Amino acid sequence: MTHLRGGHQLLVDRHTEQAAADAEAAAAAAGVRIVDVHDVDGFEDVRVLFDAVWQPDPGDEPVTRGLLNALVHCGNYCSAAFVGDRMVAASMGFLGLLPEPLLHSHITAVLPDRVGSGVGRAIKLHQRWWALQRGLQVITWTYDPLIRRNAYFNAVKLGALPVEYLVDFYGEMNDAINAGQGSDRLLSRWDLLQPHRSRPSSAPVRELITVVDGIPVLSEDPRSVATEVLAADQRAAPGAGRMRLSITLPADVEALRAADPVTAARWRAVVRHSLGSLMDLGWRVVDVSRDQGYLMESPEPPELTAPAGAGDPVQTQYRQGELS
Repeated sequence: MTHLRGGHQLLVDRHTEQAAADAEAAAAAAGVRIVDVHDVDGFEDVRVLFDAVWQPDPGDEPVTRGLLNALVHCGNYCSAAFVGDRMVAASMGFLGLLPEPLLHSHITAVLPDRVGSGVGRAIKLHQRWWALQRGLQVITWTYDPLIRRNAYFNAVKLGALPVEYLVDFYGEMNDAINAGQGSDRLLSRWDLLQPHRSRPSSAPVRELITVVDGIPVLSEDPRSVATEVLAADQRAAPGAGRMRLSITLPADVEALRAADPVTAARWRAVVRHSLGSLMDLGWRVVDVSRDQGYLMESPEPPELTAPAGAGDPVQTQYRQGELS
């Protein structure tokens, strides 16, 4: 056991060293300096930046200076990115225990003139380094499942796959970005020691959403498809490949919300009914396409599922819906 623990610690140490180098390189490439925030004046600057980006209603600010101060005092995460003396991005997160010890990245904001500069990636890599230094091997965060560039960035650039669909997770939001569009979120899980790697596949893919005259339409009922696939899997030989489905996303839902909020709301309903329903039934997101959206894979049929206690306990917990 000592040998196994020692080997694992060496692996963690190597990942931590690499994470430090990656974080430094990403910050340099983005032209920023990223620091941990520890003082009240810094927390106030972070609060102001969050409000400038998210534009909340008065009294509904995402965080306060006092809350940031208390969270960091208890050992939680708050960082800011600077160009010279100007704060251009910030992030805060807190420690979690379920279903495993983790850092949950709660809110990150980047000023509009720095979007696309690489600062968002630099902050994520800084979070990875911060977490590994503290013995944490998982980071989670939520994001709007309709924003395709975020889905691609999370899955392909970072290696964090969505593991749970959360319907109206924050309730009705009245900020300038989310007002009137619901607050459905996907929970991303980033395994810092074994991140997801995209792998090209020639397996056939069934498209579940088609776009007709700009309007998203379900080509099939997702629950009926799941029932059909389960029946076919039960007849298939052991080891047969899993069925794959694609969930199309709008190219730019944020622009669509400004130009045509009714169609944007239709996208929300269709993706909730397809992606959300399938994830509830045990289907997994296994990749994200830059040009289309989510690639999903069917679960193993019951007789092929590993017995209780076998396999990865973390993934088993997610499949059983024990995460809240």
